[in-house]
Amino acid sequence: MDRSQRFAALLFAITFPVTIVLMMLAFTRLLAPILVWNQDAETARNLVAHAHTYRMFIAASCLNGLAGVVLLTALYVIFRPVNRGLALFAAISRLVYVAMWFIQVLARSAPCALWSEKGRCRRSDQNSCRRLRDYSLPPVGTPTTSA
Repeated sequence: MDRSQRFAALLFAITFPVTIVLMMLAFTRLLAPILVWNQDAETARNLVAHAHTYRMFIAASCLNGLAGVVLLTALYVIFRPVNRGLALFAAISRLVYVAMWFIQVLARSAPCALWSEKGRCRRSDQNSCRRLRDYSLPPVGTPTTSA
């Protein structure tokens, strides 16, 4: 095991748990209090009222995506001497994960454009709440069917 592999292993060992803790805290402290179970309109009002908190969640999600790039590089460096095909598979798998993560973050940040006007939040506009609800919120609490 050479020096670059040891550094990559250390980087992976630190970054992976940090990203898990970051997203656990971001979801439970920033996003979960805004969400209201089975009430999309109330959730949309909460998103408009707590736009700053929601944007902090988006920022934490972006940090998680950037950490994913660090993890993919570390995985490649760790697995390269073992098997180049395995290293490439691990790196491509992580790259697909990071790409999907950023697509999800972009989809979640799109509602911010609906309620912001020149950097200020429009709290009194009921149409923005309706557009926000119709634009991005999936039905919360709908039962899932398992085949």
